[in-house]
Amino acid sequence: MTARLSHIIRQHSRTGAAKIVLAFEASLEAVPPIIVAGLVAFSPLGDGLAGIGIAAAFLGAVIASALLSVIADRRGLIGGPSLGLAPMVSAALETLIQRGLLTPASTGTAMALSMALTLGCGLLTAGVAALGVGRVAPLVPYPVLAGLRNGTAVLLVLEQVHTAVGMPAHGHGSLHLGALAVTTVTVLATLWRMPRLRAIPPVIVALVAGVVTHHALALLPWGHEWVGALMAPMLPGSARLPALNALLPALPFSAVTEVLVPTAISMTILGVLETVACASALQSETGERSGGRRDLYAVAFANIAGGLLGALPAAGSMEETVPAAGNAARHSRVTALLRCGFLVVVALLAMPLLAKIPAAVLAGLIIAAAWHVADLSSLSMMIANARAGRVHRIEGIGNLLVMTTVAAVAATLGLVTAVMVGIVLSLAVFVADMARGPVRRRYTSPLGRSRAHRGDRQTETLLQYGQDIEVIELQGALFFGSADQVAGELQTNAATRGRYIVLDMHRIHRMDLSGARSLLAACERIWRGGKWLVLAGMRPGVPAWDYLADHDLLGGLPPGRVFPTLEDAIESTEQRLLSDRLGIVKEPVLTGAEALVSLGIPNTAVAGLLRPMAEVAFASGAPIIRAGETSRDMFILLEGCVDVTLRVHAAGAAPERSTRLATLAPGTLFGEMALLSSAPRSADLTAHGMVRCLRLDLDGLNALRAEDPDNAWHLLTAIATRMELNLRLANAAIASYEE
Repeated sequence: MTARLSHIIRQHSRTGAAKIVLAFEASLEAVPPIIVAGLVAFSPLGDGLAGIGIAAAFLGAVIASALLSVIADRRGLIGGPSLGLAPMVSAALETLIQRGLLTPASTGTAMALSMALTLGCGLLTAGVAALGVGRVAPLVPYPVLAGLRNGTAVLLVLEQVHTAVGMPAHGHGSLHLGALAVTTVTVLATLWRMPRLRAIPPVIVALVAGVVTHHALALLPWGHEWVGALMAPMLPGSARLPALNALLPALPFSAVTEVLVPTAISMTILGVLETVACASALQSETGERSGGRRDLYAVAFANIAGGLLGALPAAGSMEETVPAAGNAARHSRVTALLRCGFLVVVALLAMPLLAKIPAAVLAGLIIAAAWHVADLSSLSMMIANARAGRVHRIEGIGNLLVMTTVAAVAATLGLVTAVMVGIVLSLAVFVADMARGPVRRRYTSPLGRSRAHRGDRQTETLLQYGQDIEVIELQGALFFGSADQVAGELQTNAATRGRYIVLDMHRIHRMDLSGARSLLAACERIWRGGKWLVLAGMRPGVPAWDYLADHDLLGGLPPGRVFPTLEDAIESTEQRLLSDRLGIVKEPVLTGAEALVSLGIPNTAVAGLLRPMAEVAFASGAPIIRAGETSRDMFILLEGCVDVTLRVHAAGAAPERSTRLATLAPGTLFGEMALLSSAPRSADLTAHGMVRCLRLDLDGLNALRAEDPDNAWHLLTAIATRMELNLRLANAAIASYEE
């Protein structure tokens, strides 16, 4: 008992030590994004106030991490200053500076503006969480999110170009090649993990490599002219926490409505999207599911508290959450709280030391962070789609257009405008995609798609004139923007193409009143012109039928022109073609001799073949063949029709049901496979109305082969010819299906 207790104590001590180590590593990995966010947010104010931004970023990281670890639904959801939200703060400050409402020396006003934006973002996020609107956040198109990430990455790089080459951010100056070398070394050390240094956080390796390179170059005689400057002093003495109520009345109302409010709304949208995306990624890694509302509440409370205390806005951090998700100890709530404590210690120790770090080193860290922020996989994926088939090419080009436009707008006009442009452009691409028309595909000669198996003469006629039948498949939504194109297609087809049109409607999942009325008007014009047009896939339960029924529009559909399935519609159209070409209005009634001749039997062999055959009759609904039987009879249909059905065994307690595979017409033969082999019957054949047949059993075939081999040869040749024709029909049907 004592040994077991000792083992448990040692095990827990090791687990606790592991959590402490993991929390320390996580706090170090969080430093670069925090520094980047702080530098970017206050960059319009100049390098002298960089320390204020970094301090505000550390404060936001501590508050967000603590609240997310306690309140959030998902364990392991890590929050901090967002690399997407910080440029929005920077853009708002830059706009006010350009308007003359803010100067780089207005430290207190700038801090108050940042606090107001953070507080507004927190209040709006709380409203989003309360209304449950956060559930629709994943509906924002992925190209917009990818464009925002890539635009953010471009912004981060552009804002550090001057520092990376040793030039002042404002004004003119000379290029410092040493600063560029320091930046390059820092970026490479961050992105390229050397095998022997994998245990050390990349930020530490990059800091050491950059600082060593800086001081090594400074030892050269001309080094001071090359390596650029160190960071500016942290936290100038003039900085103090301002009062929000003293700020807002001092700003013009136009600045509040045109700058602060739109920026706060855009920050809320982007913060919610980042948090939801981060939570979704964590869920896919860990399998832990939850409603997600408390995740947004945690971010909202963090920003409300941060706005009152002077912190930068925070959101869920994808860069920190996803790597930690694979380690159960690392994404625990205890580890998250320990991480907050280490962040406080790192902030207190790092702030004085940051002034000793070369500016080019921090620029390298920011550029390396931009590489991780960018969504490069989306670019390669969309380029691949643009090179694919026609349908995927159109989609890929549209997505690529949205993503690149959003990224360009973000880099030139800012993320606030990019969010709005991206959503509007995605809607425009969607409408344009829908307006291309719902025609899925079109094909002629649909022989084999119907369930009617006809005699040889009728089948040959259908093979000869099948191109006169055209099937037009529709899909998607039929609305005011696309119905007119369908109407134009029908009018053109009726005037110049096939004489018989089958319009397949079963893939239409949505209609509006304009689309329905436009389609019915086009069909009515074709019917009045005497053309053959039928609608397939129209039955209760299909969206197109249900919509017309709900709006009392079914009265415009004449009987005999609407069919529940595509097979039924094609069967009716084939019958119409046979009526026009052969004058056949109903199925013929054949004598035994006529049936044999229609199968290709020479007239001289008819009498000899009729002798071993017997004429049999079946009442309507009577079974002719049952599945599973071992009978060896073959039949030649003389009058009436025969339904071929397959029994389907449903799962559970559901009743057994039958599916009609085909309907046989006079002049066809059936059961020949059982006559030639001993295999059991594979389907049920039932009389559809009064039926007369010729029947040949195995004994009759054997007697025919022994007594009259020439006539037996004619019969077997006719059977083989019919099987070849059935194979041709099956190939034609398969060719009309999509892969």
